[in-house]
Amino acid sequence: MRYSEVKEFNYDDCFKLGCLIIEKHDKHKEPFTIRIYMDNLVIFQYIMQR
Repeated sequence: MRYSEVKEFNYDDCFKLGCLIIEKHDKHKEPFTIRIYMDNLVIFQYIMQR
């Protein structure tokens, strides 16, 4: 699991980042999960099964 910190990050940025990761990963068609937290809240979550 990887963690990153940035100085400014809002809900719109969260959505854009999550969608970008899904778009880039969809080419591989392997199952994966992404969860983005902000202030201890799950703001974006995507679960792809086979």
